[in-house]
Amino acid sequence: MVVDSDNTYVKTYAATESGKISAKLGVSDTAQYYARTMNVSGLNKTGYTVSYMVRAYAKTGDGNIVYSDAYSYSIHDVASALYDNDLMSTASGHNAIYTKILTKVNPDYKEVDYNWSNTIAK
Repeated sequence: MVVDSDNTYVKTYAATESGKISAKLGVSDTAQYYARTMNVSGLNKTGYTVSYMVRAYAKTGDGNIVYSDAYSYSIHDVASALYDNDLMSTASGHNAIYTKILTKVNPDYKEVDYNWSNTIAK
């Protein structure tokens, strides 16, 4: 997976200013960090369980391209980890993962109550 690949299954998305985040996700004091989201609404069971690959890249000041390792994930596995470990920041997000993804893949998925204590500042 490289930039400018001729493979029809490889897509390149350039960073945008709206994708820039303020969090420092590495050790560099000068790096700029970006996040990219996917709209997965309307997918079916196959779309939620298929393996996707992602690989970040950066273009250096001298024009070279540096790549991260490639990572594989399924939307269902990410949703399951967020839901089962109560990592969503809102109850509506927690419930949406359950109803819109997890039960589409497995109608018998065990429902878990949202942990409201995570929303209270301590």
